[in-house]
Amino acid sequence: MVADHLDQLRELSNNPDFKVRCFAYAPVASVSLELCEKYKEFIDSFVCHDDIVARLSYGAASCAKELIMDSVIAVDGLGGSSKVNSNPTLRKECFDILQARRKEIYYGKEPRYPLLYIPGRVYQFRRQPKPSDPHLKKFSTQPLPGTTTSRRKSFASSASEPNLNLPKKEDNTCSFTLHHSSSMLSEEVVISKTCLEDHMVVTYLNAFQTVRQDCMRQAAARKRTDSETNSFVSSSSTLKQSSSSSSPSSSKIKLNDLSSSFNHLDEESIVK
Repeated sequence: MVADHLDQLRELSNNPDFKVRCFAYAPVASVSLELCEKYKEFIDSFVCHDDIVARLSYGAASCAKELIMDSVIAVDGLGGSSKVNSNPTLRKECFDILQARRKEIYYGKEPRYPLLYIPGRVYQFRRQPKPSDPHLKKFSTQPLPGTTTSRRKSFASSASEPNLNLPKKEDNTCSFTLHHSSSMLSEEVVISKTCLEDHMVVTYLNAFQTVRQDCMRQAAARKRTDSETNSFVSSSSTLKQSSSSSSPSSSKIKLNDLSSSFNHLDEESIVK
């Protein structure tokens, strides 16, 4: 890799601070765990939720095939799918069998098949369902339905980033959050209703844009809170200084007034 010749590149470029940084979007599980750890500081990989390509290698596919065959055998042994689905006790027994087999396949001392991993540091976009409570919608990474246009205008996309305008039906189904993950997610194929959709370009564009807008909203809110806190602290300190500077003189004036009033009363009593 280029990173192996970093010293030569720094010498050729006359730049001792020359660095190599790679970004992988929807990467394929393609390297060993040793190479993954070796080049972790040079590569950042982004995976969307259950993206099947990020988990698809010969070893992971073989383990998934074993688990699927075991599930078929378990269902047949318990009387068939219709009987298992209609009987909660049998259904629980079937899932217990599959869970035990899954532990044997994926959590053994040695992997049953050679596995491949996503290179570098891994960041995962995770789908989050939209909250039903309207008071919780402000924490979503997607703009609210009625303010989509205004929110997008306030957080403009970069010149290299296409503006993704999704239909209203798709735009409100879920939101995305970004998390630190691990290359170990490549060890198991996750078969879900979105595992193919999660590898589509439009899904990655949507995930990046919504997370970016959410980060900008949080930064703006944090900046606004900090400015309000600073203004409150400065105003309170100013008020404290003014009160402390005026306090001795005012107390002195009050004492003088009080003593003069007593003297005046004494004079009146003497005159009488």
